[in-house]
Amino acid sequence: MLPPPDRIYREPETVFVAGFIGSMNFIRATVRGGVSQHAAFALSVPVSDGEVVLAVRQEALSLVAAEGMGAGIVHRSIDFGTHKIVEVDLDDGTRVRAMTSSNSAWAKGALVEPGAAAFRAFRDNRLVQESGAIGARQKNRVFGHA
Repeated sequence: MLPPPDRIYREPETVFVAGFIGSMNFIRATVRGGVSQHAAFALSVPVSDGEVVLAVRQEALSLVAAEGMGAGIVHRSIDFGTHKIVEVDLDDGTRVRAMTSSNSAWAKGALVEPGAAAFRAFRDNRLVQESGAIGARQKNRVFGHA
């Protein structure tokens, strides 16, 4: 029996499923000493050192105004009435999308620091770690021989 759609959305087991179901930000990062070494995302990823793909849903990506140098620059903000999608260009050329409230006022060119309230880390297309809460579930688990 297949898991329900909301569980597949919240808990994708592969990079393919994560990108196929809903909108997902994919950030390539290197883990050293249990921390991702991406300029915009220094996240606790308790797996062995090496490359990972961090997968972050739009609703789990937060933005704060950067003080001084930011980790990203607002490319544009798209108003959907009930919420906005803010596109941010990171220093490495990656464009990420954050879902914000409808009254947020992120202007094009603003320097921001993104944060991830919840993410999944993949290595060789296998889930190796999940952290945070997407939807109603709270977790921080490591899988297999990461």
